Amino acid sequence: MKVFNIEKFFLETWLKVSIAGLVCITISDVIFFPEDVLSLSLDFIILISCILAYFGRAKWPLPSASFVSFVVLAAMVYQSIIVPISTTNSLSIILVIGFTNSVMYKGWYFRITHLITFLAVQVIFVVQFLNPELRFTENLNQFVTGYVTYAILYIILYYGS
Repeated sequence: MKVFNIEKFFLETWLKVSIAGLVCITISDVIFFPEDVLSLSLDFIILISCILAYFGRAKWPLPSASFVSFVVLAAMVYQSIIVPISTTNSLSIILVIGFTNSVMYKGWYFRITHLITFLAVQVIFVVQFLNPELRFTENLNQFVTGYVTYAILYIILYYGS
């Protein structure tokens, strides 16, 4: 009798969908925004990390998932600081990483990965708060509302899991 492992199934499905999505995103960026070196670089970095994780998933499922998660977190924090207009997209992707943490990990590793992911959200908002020229909006009220919204969404995601 074969034992079904939801974490391995989720990791394989997540990586397959991510790779397919990243190929589509990369192709569209190459066609429509060939001059956007940052987006193309991030597309390729994240795509390569997903491909590497896919090949390592059977032998090292948790390190593979962690590798992709941390590459994506770093890329999204960087993108939010360098291209503030992309902040809401980056934060949405960070929430997906938080969801992935909820499915993939248990115990202390679960808590540490969630803490790191939550801190990534905090870093984005602290850097943008301290540097108004880096904010995704000039309106301080919208900025604070965005922070509160994403912080609460992440807390709901964490406690819901």
